[in-house]
Amino acid sequence: MPLARPLILTMLLLSTPAWAAPSVLSRLAPASTRTIQDTLTAFGTVEYAPEHGQTVDVQGEGLLRRVFVAAGQTVHKGDPLIELENTANARLERRNAEIEVEFAGKEVKRLRDLRARQLATNAEVQAADQALAKAQAMLASIRKRLGASPVRTLRADMDGVVEQVMLRAGEIAAPGTPLLRLAQGNRLRVRFGVEPEDIDRIRTGMPVRVQALYTGAKPVTGAVREIYRQVDPRTRLAEVVVPLAGGPGLLANAMVRGEIILSQAQALTVPRSAVLYQQGRPYVFVARQGRAWQRWVRIGQDTGQVIEIRAGLQPGERVVILGNYELKNGMALRLDGGKR
Repeated sequence: MPLARPLILTMLLLSTPAWAAPSVLSRLAPASTRTIQDTLTAFGTVEYAPEHGQTVDVQGEGLLRRVFVAAGQTVHKGDPLIELENTANARLERRNAEIEVEFAGKEVKRLRDLRARQLATNAEVQAADQALAKAQAMLASIRKRLGASPVRTLRADMDGVVEQVMLRAGEIAAPGTPLLRLAQGNRLRVRFGVEPEDIDRIRTGMPVRVQALYTGAKPVTGAVREIYRQVDPRTRLAEVVVPLAGGPGLLANAMVRGEIILSQAQALTVPRSAVLYQQGRPYVFVARQGRAWQRWVRIGQDTGQVIEIRAGLQPGERVVILGNYELKNGMALRLDGGKR
């Protein structure tokens, strides 16, 4: 009888159904080759491209009587922008120039009369002619700057958007003072702030995905055109400039997020949830013949959705992406539909 108990236990083990063995409900996914990108995220502000804009200024001193436009307003060529009235100083400048022309003309007439009576030289007449021409040119310039009438209207020379209005109605603008800035609405750019330690990783021409931070904006793409190799003292960041074509949903002064694509290549990947760690060392569970087998791997880039596998797996091998935290090496898998 001493052999009866071991024999009974052996028979019980042999008769235990397969479904009673320990298993874990799991989900699988194949290791697959895909394009993986190394990206750098940066944030910036949309602005109008300055090289495609135009500054409207005043050539003669004037009082701003009316401002017809506001920042952000769309204008067309010929639309009125600002109404100016010549100030007393401007009117005095014009009157002095007119007096100079009148005086120079009388002097030319006087010297020519004297020359006809041989009381003046040819050189004196020529000098008077030159003085008259100079006075006339000065008056023509002043009339062009101040306009034909005391009140003049400045109009848009291009189709565009009013980027900025510098002065308000009632203010006096000195000669050369910028009044407003016009920009081409379809010529935008983004100035992205980048950490100084990342600036050497960026090259001109690298593609950039741009997404506005407000709801409803569609993503757009561009490429790095300029890299400013200095740190902004306000933000403590370096800057990268990306020109963009304007489109619906992308507005000037909007905050945007950019993904600068530093590199991209074909790589073997698995879903991020497939990779586990033991003392900092990565591994996955590979499904083979209904069981899970632990496999150490060497990983690369983590995109947030997938992880690059540089060693330890072959394309097409199936890895556990759900239930792997409960698995032990060699444990049976129970998949959807009762399959193992």
